[in-house]
Amino acid sequence: MKKYKKFNFILFLGDLLLFYVSLYVAASLRNLRPDTDHFLQLAAPFTAIFIFWILLLFIFDFYKKPPYEKKLLFFRNLFIFFLSAFVSGVIYFYFYPLEPITPKTILILTIVVFITGSTIWRYLLTHSLELKKLTKKFLIVGEDEEIKKITDINLKKRGYFLVATYDIDDQKGDIFDKKMKKDLNKVDFAVVGRGVDKSLSERLPMDVSYIDFLDFYENLEERIPLVCIDNLWILKNLADGDRGRYMKTKRVLEIPVSVVGLIMTAIISPLIFLLIKIDSPGPVIYKQVRRGYKEKEFVLYKFRTMTDSNKDKKVTRIGRLLRKLKIDELPQFWNVLKGDLSFIGPRPEWIRLAEKFEENIPFYSLRYMVKPGITGWAQINCRGTYKVGEEYEKLSYDFYYLKNYSPTLDLIIILKTVRALFL
Repeated sequence: MKKYKKFNFILFLGDLLLFYVSLYVAASLRNLRPDTDHFLQLAAPFTAIFIFWILLLFIFDFYKKPPYEKKLLFFRNLFIFFLSAFVSGVIYFYFYPLEPITPKTILILTIVVFITGSTIWRYLLTHSLELKKLTKKFLIVGEDEEIKKITDINLKKRGYFLVATYDIDDQKGDIFDKKMKKDLNKVDFAVVGRGVDKSLSERLPMDVSYIDFLDFYENLEERIPLVCIDNLWILKNLADGDRGRYMKTKRVLEIPVSVVGLIMTAIISPLIFLLIKIDSPGPVIYKQVRRGYKEKEFVLYKFRTMTDSNKDKKVTRIGRLLRKLKIDELPQFWNVLKGDLSFIGPRPEWIRLAEKFEENIPFYSLRYMVKPGITGWAQINCRGTYKVGEEYEKLSYDFYYLKNYSPTLDLIIILKTVRALFL
C-alpha cells in the first residue's frame, strides 16, 4: 500500500509540473513563438484554478488506481475532467477580481496539452516502474469468517498477492510448520487472525512482519468487520473526547452553509412545487420520523418523489429526476439548520427499520454517537437496505466512520459525493 502511495505521489508531482508546462506551451502556441513573459503574466492567476483541477483529478479517481487498469473508465473520466476543467476555468476567469483576463484560447490549449501530456505521463510511469514490482506478497495465519472473504476480493488491483492461507484448526504438526515457514520466506508480511494461540505464535519466525487481521482488513476494505467488534474494541476505538469538540466545530460551519442552502432552495422551490403538483396529486413535502443523534426522534423533510398512495407507492416521473440529481434532499437544509442532521454522518433510519436493526444487530445503537448525515461513508459505499443481512455491510462502513471521525474523512466524503453527482 505504501508503494502505491509513493506511485500516486509521483503522479501528483508530475501533474503539478505538467499544469505549468502546459500553460507555457499554450501561451507559446497562442503567440506562435516561445513567450516566457506571457507565461509569467498568466502563472499567478492560473495557479488557483490549477489547485481546483487537482481536486477534480482526485474526485475522478486519477490517484486511486493504477492508470490503464480499466481503459474505458480512464478515458471516460478524462473526458469528464476536460468538460469540468473548461467550465470551471470559464467561470473563474469571468469573475477574476484583479484584472479582466479572458484567456479563452489559452485555457482550452492548456487543458488539451495537459490531458495529452498527463495520459502519456501515466503510460510511461506505469511501464517504467513495472507495477508488478509494487505488488506486496502476503499470507494469512488463522481463520476468521471475514478472512474467507479476502480471497474473493480482487487483491491485485489493491497491490497485494495472497500466497497462502493457513487454517490453524485443520493443520498441525511438523509438516504444517515447515510448509508455512517456507511460504513465510516468500512474502513481505503475514496477516494474523484471532485464532492464533500462544503455542503457534512461539513457532512463528521472528524475521517476518506480522499485521493484525483487523488492521489489514480495515486498510484494505475501508470498513470494520462486525465479527471483530467487542466491548474492548469499542472502548479502545470509540471512547474519544475529541469527537465532541469536532462536532461543535462542524456545527459552527454548518449553520451558515445551511442558511445559504435554504436561500437557494427557496429560489428554485416554486418550479419544483409546480412540477410535483402537475406530475401527481399529493403534498409537495414528504415528512417521515427518523431516529438520530443519541436516539432522539425527529421529522425529516424531502420533496415528495413517490405517489401519495398507501396501497401502490411508485416513484413518479419527476421524482425519478429529483432523486437522480439529489434535488429531493434540498429541504434537509432545514434539518441541518435545526440541528437534527449534519451534512455528513450515518444515514438517519426510519423508526421501524431502526428498531428492527437494533433488535437483530449487536452494537447497532453505537451509530447514534454522532449526528446522522445527508451523505456519509456508508451512503457513498453501499445502498440503503431493509434487510438485516445487508445492513451488516452498511453498518461496517458506519463503524469505520465512527472510528476515523475527522475533518479529513469528511472532506473525502464530500469529494466522493460530488463525484457521484457527475457519474
